[in-house]
Amino acid sequence: KLTIASEGDEAQNSLVEIAGSVEKQLKQEKYWPEVLHIFPPEKLPYSEHYIAENFLGFEFLNSAFTADYRKEGEDFQVFIIKTGTPEEVHEMLGKYLKFTKQEEQVSDGQFKIRDPYNGDIDVILKGNTLGGIINCDNESTLKEYIGLLENKL
Repeated sequence: KLTIASEGDEAQNSLVEIAGSVEKQLKQEKYWPEVLHIFPPEKLPYSEHYIAENFLGFEFLNSAFTADYRKEGEDFQVFIIKTGTPEEVHEMLGKYLKFTKQEEQVSDGQFKIRDPYNGDIDVILKGNTLGGIINCDNESTLKEYIGLLENKL
């Protein structure tokens, strides 16, 4: 993502030229990250984000993709963290559970993380992927979206 503080056609044209040069140097195919296809449909427009480090303020939660949703007047967020191996994501979730003082065995399945800073977070762990829902108080919406995530993982 490139931005410029200057206004006017000359500045904008220069920005487009720089972006084109960067694109050529990257020599990569043009496509969205595959993980974005896991998100349930009906995301709020332009709400997808990538958080490289310290997701939710924790140094052990990294490489998180997020998207915002609104259902029945309630705003919430879905996140997905995909690691290289199942062991990596299991370790990540284990550290989170340890932080919250939850003595649960980490294995594939659903968990409710009782985070003192971010509230209750429903998550699903499957293979090398952790998905979850933040700031959703509606139990039927939680079940629906956890089910949607589980089907795509």
